[in-house]
Amino acid sequence: MLNCGIYKIENIFNGNCYIGQSVNLKKRKYEHFRELKVKTHQNGHLQNSFDKYGEENFIFKIILYCEPEELTYYEQKLVDICNPAYNIRKECVTTGLGTKRTEERKKKDSEIRMGNKNPNFGIPKTDEIKRKMSETHKARGMSEEHKEKILRYLRNKPEDIKAKISEAVSKAHKGIPRTEETKRKISESTIGKKQGFNTSSIYVGVTFDKNRNKWASAINYKGKRVGLGRFATEKEAAIAYNIKAIELYGENARLNIIEEEGKCDL
Repeated sequence: MLNCGIYKIENIFNGNCYIGQSVNLKKRKYEHFRELKVKTHQNGHLQNSFDKYGEENFIFKIILYCEPEELTYYEQKLVDICNPAYNIRKECVTTGLGTKRTEERKKKDSEIRMGNKNPNFGIPKTDEIKRKMSETHKARGMSEEHKEKILRYLRNKPEDIKAKISEAVSKAHKGIPRTEETKRKISESTIGKKQGFNTSSIYVGVTFDKNRNKWASAINYKGKRVGLGRFATEKEAAIAYNIKAIELYGENARLNIIEEEGKCDL
């Protein structure tokens, strides 16, 4: 199951949002809402807005999935396109995934958030918030079921979607251009025949191929329809479309919201 990509936290009351990246989207969603609920989120602007408008006005959306090494590239593209109000820093950087902090680094990071340097300094915590924080810390242990899910994912790592896109586009460009006569004959041969596609997908650029029982992804570029391949799921086809749309159209890309999830309960 894909779980690495770009997400946004949107305030549905005013449309403002925060865009971020994560190698574990489900965990990141949980962390964001956990910290916002107990008023310990490091993004003061987002925290203040959450406190003002309430949890019911904030939703977590996954914009696209990608490989870990592509996270910063796509996050920067989307930050440039959307100019999210809650992103304090507009220059995206690669996280320290997989690196270990030295004891000196840990000490400095701790000092940065101590005392009046902490955005929540001086804000008293209610008994209810203290209780939730306590329950959250107790629940941090990983269950055996969760461990097994991680092991299954590592054993059955999803195939590289970008490689499939590259291969599909490469094949599309290798074909010999059709003459007008050939195009006419193809058109005549399909008249009256039941087509294998329908456009019942909720995503842009995605259709279902009944003949092959797969989801097809395609994008229009410079007056031509570029096929991106066929995929087992509708979501994979939409991901393929998003990646190619960003590459071809940049800030003008029309993107699919791949998955929308509501609030995260503690």
